[in-house]
Amino acid sequence: MATTAFTSPVSGLWPLGQITVATAGTPVALNTNVGVQTQPTSVDGSGNVRQLILFAGSNTGLTYILRRVSGKTVTKATTNFIVAVVWPGQTISLPLGSVGLSSSLNVDDYFVDADTAGNSVIATAVVG
Repeated sequence: MATTAFTSPVSGLWPLGQITVATAGTPVALNTNVGVQTQPTSVDGSGNVRQLILFAGSNTGLTYILRRVSGKTVTKATTNFIVAVVWPGQTISLPLGSVGLSSSLNVDDYFVDADTAGNSVIATAVVG
């Protein structure tokens, strides 16, 4: 895997890289490889993310996609933060289905957690 992330999306597919949960129950930011995108406004096209595509590979347990709520600590133990569960070998998209979201997603608001240490997702954002 490349050591330099695409930190400035333009349009099309924006690889966010592999996000690995080192310790189960300790969420990892989806923007880990690309950095914070709200500085104070979105960097380049990052404010135009219409969909997230997430692949769980050969994980040995469930992987959770969490959405941050302002002022709250994000954790899979608080199920209100879970927006998706990814099974080993599964690919999902948020929102599900085709790109039809009229508003945009902010990669800074999403986190990955897992039941098993070492689980990961490979994430791609659809920008445009």
